[in-house]
Amino acid sequence: MEYKDYYRTLDVSKTATAGDIKKAFRKFARKYHPDVNPGDPSAERRFKELNEAHEVLGSPDTRQKYDELGANWRDYERAQTAGQSPFGGHGRSMSEEDIHQMFGGDPFSDFFQNFFGGDGQQRRPSPNRRAKSAQNLEHELTITLEQAFLGVTQRLSIRDGGNSRSIDVRIPAGVDDGSRVRVAGKGTRSGDHRTHGDVYLRIKLAPHALFTRKGRDLYLNRDVTLSTALLGGTIDVTTLSGETIQLRIPSTTQPGQMFRIKEQG
Repeated sequence: MEYKDYYRTLDVSKTATAGDIKKAFRKFARKYHPDVNPGDPSAERRFKELNEAHEVLGSPDTRQKYDELGANWRDYERAQTAGQSPFGGHGRSMSEEDIHQMFGGDPFSDFFQNFFGGDGQQRRPSPNRRAKSAQNLEHELTITLEQAFLGVTQRLSIRDGGNSRSIDVRIPAGVDDGSRVRVAGKGTRSGDHRTHGDVYLRIKLAPHALFTRKGRDLYLNRDVTLSTALLGGTIDVTTLSGETIQLRIPSTTQPGQMFRIKEQG
């Protein structure tokens, strides 16, 4: 199994700032988005790799865990096969359960699944026991259209019995209104405190002051001067990502006429 170099995937150095990582992800995500490359399996595969890398490096906590694993990933693989704690002999504070909970959710690749997807089979409670003792939680999360477009990490307060606790949740780019996001291992604890249920987030998009979303497309109403409509000209259009694009308005443009700007939805 190949080691996943997430820094190389995003074409950033290991000393890259959070802003550098976000900028790199946005640049490549636009280029390889499936809507921009319909029917292209290589672009779809690249987009999944970018999302996986951003899932790990986009959060300070998960990035720290990944950096801590580093070159010892072979030791982790051997320890999992032997049913041992991969970090017990290295003086590390990160347990197998820590990894599962920190990188929870459905794994993207074999590397992600083996090293960040959960503990060894010998330590995993039976499904029946987990279902009876650990409970799932439902939570509604309202995000902005910009956050849905770019992805966002949110800190949520979760009620667990009579107590409240905070969790950091990564919302992937491209979620739609009504989407359901699973956060593995962050639900109610079992009676013996060994397992947790999951948290399911129902995504709600807040109305935007300028844009209206219909599927993957964004709609924007713009006023133009009468002279521009009659004689033609150009106007500046600011996209949801903050980029400014010049749109050419042809002469004799009619009220309500629609213009398309490609690859900006």
